[in-house]
Amino acid sequence: MGKNSENEDFLLDMILKAYQEEYQSHRERWRVLDNKAQAILTTAGIFIAATFAFVAEHYGKPEMEKLGPVIAISTGLLIVCGLCGVGVMLIRKMKTPPSGAEIYSLAIGMLDKQNNISPDDYRLSFINDQKEAWENSITTTAEQNKRKAFYLSLAQLCLLLSIISIALFTVSVLFG
Repeated sequence: MGKNSENEDFLLDMILKAYQEEYQSHRERWRVLDNKAQAILTTAGIFIAATFAFVAEHYGKPEMEKLGPVIAISTGLLIVCGLCGVGVMLIRKMKTPPSGAEIYSLAIGMLDKQNNISPDDYRLSFINDQKEAWENSITTTAEQNKRKAFYLSLAQLCLLLSIISIALFTVSVLFG
């Protein structure tokens, strides 16, 4: 094997390694989005439980006339927040990276063709088939991460608006 062939092998292996690292980066992002969704679901659940406890304690009292609309808006935002958090968690469809069985199948397919192509073309074609499989996995995962991030952002916005509505009402009662 010549030095040029060794360089080509090195570069082709680096290409596949770069795809593997990119996919891992998307998988890590996926995990972080799921963890954040779990945290926001917990937070929204705590606030909803606190709201119900507050309403149960103050039900029928005169201050509930003022509080009713604010509590309804805040609770509605918290429910939307929770639904968006669940939406993040429900996004599960993704294309997995090429498995050992898929790589094996590609290799067998290339071995069947090896008499018709040169060894250099054979290796390049095999790497290209793997590259396409990795690109499909990366593209699918990146698209799903965008969907997860959208729903997570919406959940965070609803949680923030709920907190702001309660805070503004509290400040207006205290200083109004």
